[in-house]
Amino acid sequence: MAIWEALQETEAANAPIDLFDFSSCLFRQICQAGYRWCVRSCAAMWGRCYWWSDRRQVFHVLRPVLEWLCTINAKPFCDLIRRDHPEVIVSTHFLASYIVGFLKRTGRFHGRLVTVVTDFHGHAVWMSPEVDRFIVASPKTQEDLVRLGAPSTRISVVGIPVSLKFARSMHREAVATRLGLDPQRFTVLIVGGVLQVEPLEQVLRGLRRLDAGAASRIQVIAACGASGRRFAHLQAIVGSLALPTKLISFAENMEELMAVSDCLEAKPGGLITSEALASSLPMICISPIPGQETANLEFLQAEGAGVWVPRAAEVWKCLEALVQQPEPLEAMRRRAARLGRPDAARSVANLLRHLP
Repeated sequence: MAIWEALQETEAANAPIDLFDFSSCLFRQICQAGYRWCVRSCAAMWGRCYWWSDRRQVFHVLRPVLEWLCTINAKPFCDLIRRDHPEVIVSTHFLASYIVGFLKRTGRFHGRLVTVVTDFHGHAVWMSPEVDRFIVASPKTQEDLVRLGAPSTRISVVGIPVSLKFARSMHREAVATRLGLDPQRFTVLIVGGVLQVEPLEQVLRGLRRLDAGAASRIQVIAACGASGRRFAHLQAIVGSLALPTKLISFAENMEELMAVSDCLEAKPGGLITSEALASSLPMICISPIPGQETANLEFLQAEGAGVWVPRAAEVWKCLEALVQQPEPLEAMRRRAARLGRPDAARSVANLLRHLP
């Protein structure tokens, strides 16, 4: 969507589509519900499989099988490509890259394939010989793909594209006041996910243990990704806290929430990590999914732009330390600013316009 926004600034571009809208119901359920079940019920095994499969030899065997399964289950997607004859296809999902790669190899698609790697680790799952250009987040991601056999000349390090809203300049005090926040307080943005509400609940309960001095200086924004009874349950916890806390069900203005915050507490998914870096926002990471999210966490830690708190219930200790000694937070903010690429979407759009 971010790349489409950037292309729309100067020219017309086809609207983004979801591969699973053009796939069989069974395939969609296996891929989406199966993934959710894996990360909830057997996360450790998922992580072991992730790292085991991150080898050239393993994926040399697995890729043809996955490619065949995807192609036979996404016939409407294949038909769409053959009907519309696009000049360039931009894929942000490795399964879509497999399908388009197969169509290229069999002479049913003659355009160019650009694959956007949406995590900070370049896993073997992203490798497809038919990709004309890889878009990656960092030089480290580029090194990963080169190790797996991708030509370095086909890799562009421009960042993971985020919404153009993150490239706008915003005045913190004005935005905070408009959102009903105190611009003078230390602001913590907590983002929960639809897959796991429990860590967010633990973080919020832990805030009760902040000492009075820290609590008097902190305010919290909690975007929970929940509704109904789950939201009401979290609202009851927020009501018991001694510090100002704004609970949001689904945030549509994440760029503003990040602009007024001093740190972000969240799982280190590829997109939210990129949004945080684009906002020069240090991250406190909890409950990473073994595999891609632990790899993102390792990247943040290695670059000094984030920290990991192993137990969600103890995030309060990290916050208390950052409020009392702000120097480490400022150092992380500077490193996040160096890594951030708020204009990545425009960079990708420009690259697409000048593909050879």
